[in-house]
Amino acid sequence: MPVIRVFYAVSYYSDCGVPQIFCQYNANCYGHAGDSEFIIAEVASYGGRWALRRVTLSAHWNSDGTDQGVTYGSGDLEYGGDINSTNPVIWVAEGKHANYRSQAVCNGGAFFFLDRCDDPGALVAVEVLSDANLGNSGIEPGQSQIIFGEIGSRTGRPGNENFWSTTYFFLGWWNRAESTASDTTAYGKSLEFFGF
Repeated sequence: MPVIRVFYAVSYYSDCGVPQIFCQYNANCYGHAGDSEFIIAEVASYGGRWALRRVTLSAHWNSDGTDQGVTYGSGDLEYGGDINSTNPVIWVAEGKHANYRSQAVCNGGAFFFLDRCDDPGALVAVEVLSDANLGNSGIEPGQSQIIFGEIGSRTGRPGNENFWSTTYFFLGWWNRAESTASDTTAYGKSLEFFGF
């Protein structure tokens, strides 16, 4: 059975920190430039019909003491209210952007349960752009729609990002001269670890 894995680099401009009062003096609660969360969808062909097989959700992946990234089978996910919905609902922690399979799992997530999904906001589909395909490490740059090397922001932000670098911390297109430190993982480390 043919299987395709898709890495969605859900690239946030900023991590907003944790809005809870006891976080005022806790370094684990502070925000930072850029937030390199991701969703990996694995789809398989079943008799000519492609269907979701499993999903890996980042939740502060590769952060000290808070790696909550987990792979779930398609039956372990929530789906929209429409019985015909094939897109899973992914819960995103307020201000911190970690991805979870349910509100209950989100509310118990991260270091000292700092992730919260108490106040569900808008239901938004992940934007998939044909001109923003990362490709994979086995494809030479230019042979496919692939982003390789430094790229600028589509919204006019001042910085550049490099998704394939394992040392280029993701800073959300902030100016690197002004934002030299970040708690984010380089996307290249995530791509390499998961075999892209």
